[in-house]
Parts: sequence; structure tokens; C-alpha cells
Amino acid sequence: MKNTVFKEHQEFSKKKPWEYKIHTFPTDRVVPPHYAETLEVLIYENITGETHIGGHRLKLGGKQVFFVGPNVVHAMYYKKNDGKNITLKIDTELLKPIFDISAYLDYYGTNFSNLPMEIFEFDEIIEISEVFLNGEISDVIPAIIRLFSILISHSDDYRHFSFPQSNDMLAIISWTEENFSKKITLEEVAKQVGYSKHYLCRKFKNETGTTYLSYLNFLRISNACKFLKAGQPIPVVSENCGFEDISYFTQLFKKIVGVTPKKYTQLH
Repeated sequence: MKNTVFKEHQEFSKKKPWEYKIHTFPTDRVVPPHYAETLEVLIYENITGETHIGGHRLKLGGKQVFFVGPNVVHAMYYKKNDGKNITLKIDTELLKPIFDISAYLDYYGTNFSNLPMEIFEFDEIIEISEVFLNGEISDVIPAIIRLFSILISHSDDYRHFSFPQSNDMLAIISWTEENFSKKITLEEVAKQVGYSKHYLCRKFKNETGTTYLSYLNFLRISNACKFLKAGQPIPVVSENCGFEDISYFTQLFKKIVGVTPKKYTQLH
């Protein structure tokens, strides 16, 4: 691929600050390196080729979904195939007065996520994307929230969290996944590997790129989303995810997901 990078300019309206397009590939096609001020959601079904996003080279095949943040350089090479690509472009600035996506992007600290979708989730994303085709802005906001809730449910795939390599930090991850529903203190976590809490915090941050508390909160809210989608009552979900204070649970849930647990259940 060529190394020349260009900025993609596109005008959106306040009434429709997004674009929905379907692409097919009857011939080989190269999309040179470029970036834009939009958030892009790239949905691939049975595409052959590769994509370069934010310095990462990834093979295309099967059912895949990529989130590309604003001003992230990306490029694609598509081989002739019978698959299809749905591209959603969202102007986050025009949308900001109504719904501020930047809160999500700031929290995740990530430019893109490659989500290995299970079939039912992929079909859900296809269904959500179709709202952008003919929907009004009042329909699109809930659709965006649903998209990001799927992103949250795949917490292991976020770039802001690097999976640790050392056995002690892997043990901490495993222990936390088994005990996130309980009250957890840093002293108790550090005890699992014989560290002081200060050394544990420093080592965990060095290996994963995030703090232990951020990881724990993210793990809990990720599971809370799954429990709410399964129909569990909000107070039960709060308790089952390790929160003693339902007000704090609601506050943290809204900070990470963008809506309250009650609103989330209404959208699902």
C-alpha cells in the first residue's frame, strides 16, 4: 500500500450527522491510507483481504466488526469476493449537542477494537446498522448506545487493556474474574501473589496499561450489561456485580455505558 496519507473531507448535516453505505467487491480494490474526523464502524461479512488500522495489520475473513476512532489512519486492500462491507460514519462533533460519544472514546482510550463476533451478536449489529439507513436522529441515538454496549461486552478485546504476560498478573486476572461479584480490596488482591498493594498496583499498570481498579470496574460493568440483557432486576445486578451501593453502581454504569441501567434495559 502507498504510504501517502490523505484526510477525507465529508459534509454532514445536523439533521443527519452520519452516513450508511454498503460496498461489494466484484474486482480487487485498494483504499489508500487516510483519516477523517468521523467515527467509523466497519462491518465485514465474508470479505477477503486485509486492513491496516492505527498501525495494526489485520486479515479479513468471516464476520468481523471494527471501530475506527476519529483521526485514526486506516487503509484496506480488498480482493475480488462475494462478501459485503457496511460502513457507518458518524460525525461526533455535530452529534455532540444531542449525544456526546467522546465520553466513550475517552474512557476506552482506544482507537479501534476488533471484535470477533459470535453469530447472534453479528446479526444484532447488522440489525442496528440498518437503523442508520432510514432512521431519524431519535432512532439513531439508541442504536449508537446499543453498538457501544456490544463493545463493552467484549472487554477483553480493548486496546487500552493489554493482556499481561507474567504468571502472577495472569493469576490476578483469573482470580478477579472469579471473584468480581464479591467485595474486593487491594490488600486482598495483593495477598493472592504475595505482593504489597503498592507494588501490585504499579506492576499491574505496567503490564496492562490500566489500573487494577479501572479493570475491576470495567469487568463488573461488562458483566452488568450481560445480566441486564438477560432480564435480571437492577438491584440484583448491582449486588451480583460486587456493588454495595446501588447509587454508585448507577453512577459508574452511566459513566462507562453512557446511560443509566434503567435506560439500558429499556433499549434492550
